Amino acid sequence: MWIWRICYETLVSKIVKINIDKSQRFTDWTRRPLSKKQLSYAVSDVEYLKEVYIDLQKKLEKNKRIEWLKDEIEILTNPKTYNLNPNDAWKRIKSRDKKPRFLSVLRELAAWREIEAQTQNIPRRRIVKDEVLVELANLKPYNDETIGQTRLSKFLVKSRYKEGVLKAIKLGKERPDADCPQITQKDKLEVGIGPIVELLKVLLKARSEQHNVAVKLIASVSDLQLIASDDEADVPSLRGWRRDIFGEDALKLKRGELSISISVDNKIITKPS
Repeated sequence: MWIWRICYETLVSKIVKINIDKSQRFTDWTRRPLSKKQLSYAVSDVEYLKEVYIDLQKKLEKNKRIEWLKDEIEILTNPKTYNLNPNDAWKRIKSRDKKPRFLSVLRELAAWREIEAQTQNIPRRRIVKDEVLVELANLKPYNDETIGQTRLSKFLVKSRYKEGVLKAIKLGKERPDADCPQITQKDKLEVGIGPIVELLKVLLKARSEQHNVAVKLIASVSDLQLIASDDEADVPSLRGWRRDIFGEDALKLKRGELSISISVDNKIITKPS
């Protein structure tokens, strides 16, 4: 069975039948000159790309999935994929607290981090992790002493980011109530969708095995929750090849147009209701 979601090292092992030595991964790459083992490791990360490419190309053509690849490449090459508005960055952070003032501080902190990450061209979690921002938005420290009393974010007392963090918290606390983010009923998941989500998970697992594609590559639990609440949910699993192999049937299952049962050999089967 061919699973798509797979790392380069495993691809080389399966396709080229060579095991890449990864022992140099965590060595000090700032030292010069690089050792022979480090150079060999660096070369190995590109040495087998051609053979892997040819093999995967053949598999895509055989399984008639070239269009799938085009869909993925279109997402990766679309500038909109990377043009995140800093003021919307907070929406990607998971938190149970939905109070407007908490969200106001979180919004300012997430915007500050996004601007820092874009300016330095490094992953945002390398600046400050999500869970630290959530803690800061909850506790709202206002100086060195109060930051030092936190559990996850006390390291910021000696960090270059301290002033930016304190300024963001202050902004979030001082925003007028009318300017604080509000979680509307539309943003909340519909009550009672749990059983629907569980049915969609079963269908997702069946389609994953049928098409030999990793579950997470087709849809996330968050996608399933949104689909369960809204037939027009803006999620990847209702677009392109994902809709073809799963999304359309997910909607049919919701509408009662598709049924799920178990065969005599304990396999999940679906059929029109």
